[in-house]
Amino acid sequence: MIPRQRPDLILLDIVVPGVFEAGARVPIIAAMKGDEARCLAAGMNAYLSRPIRPHEFFDVVERHFGASGK
Repeated sequence: MIPRQRPDLILLDIVVPGVFEAGARVPIIAAMKGDEARCLAAGMNAYLSRPIRPHEFFDVVERHFGASGK
């Protein structure tokens, strides 16, 4: 289901070629076991290896949204 409102962040556990547009404003974080370079080359903003560690997740979110959360 595609949300009607623009999300603040997308946490994606697969690489889907061709779905990322240049200049997309919604940060996309890859959360998977796999190749970090491939995920970033596909247009994702960050990479987290699984299993996700909460402190790493929050560090990545803070980098993209700052301390305010948005």
